[in-house]
Amino acid sequence: MRLNIRPVTGAGIRKNISIHDRRTTIVLEQLVWDGLLDICRWESLSLDALCETVVGRRGAASMSSMLRTTLLEYYREMADAHAAGAPNQADAILMRAMTKLDAWG
Repeated sequence: MRLNIRPVTGAGIRKNISIHDRRTTIVLEQLVWDGLLDICRWESLSLDALCETVVGRRGAASMSSMLRTTLLEYYREMADAHAAGAPNQADAILMRAMTKLDAWG
């Protein structure tokens, strides 16, 4: 298996997001944005909708930190489903990831 690893640079990418009808700018690495957009595509969500879901669970953590953690937890849930031989159970992955984040926060 060949991994397609892109170099990580220190420069963050700024994106404007609407959360509950308020505009805000979030700065994340390109790889994080790519992963979040993958989640949006797989879950049929807009980036704004995903951010609204995350912001309600973030507690004292920064939005950038919660988005990175959401991405990590989502991919861990996907890996667990794949390892269990049930990769088609992707429907509940975001909900399971969010439930773990609730316990974490």
